[in-house]
Amino acid sequence: MATDAGQAVYKFDHGYPTPDTTLRARNDAELQRATVAYRFWYPAVSNEGIFNGNRAVGINDNEAIGIAACGPRQVGFTLNSDTPYGSGCLDVSKGPMVIELPPGPYIGLIDDHYQVRGDRRVRRALGR
Repeated sequence: MATDAGQAVYKFDHGYPTPDTTLRARNDAELQRATVAYRFWYPAVSNEGIFNGNRAVGINDNEAIGIAACGPRQVGFTLNSDTPYGSGCLDVSKGPMVIELPPGPYIGLIDDHYQVRGDRRVRRALGR
């Protein structure tokens, strides 16, 4: 008896998987777990790469931000090539932080390592 699961064919002998099927099923499960882990951590790895790049050029946490008009030379997993970006790392482990912006139009967001927008977290905390 054989069972087709996508591209893999699992073969059974008297209701038990053959040694090849056992190995194939284990490899398929490991690939699935690796894919899920990669997709889950992708935003965090991207943000940490940007933060480490900022730190390497002297942009210290809680002190300044880096500005990039992205193009083909910039590397970031989740960057658009036609969008200006400002990025900095705010360490709020010791308590909340106030961010002051000059008056005028402003389009932007604050997100955490998993790219969950900060305003969602605030609304959730306020019960809205």
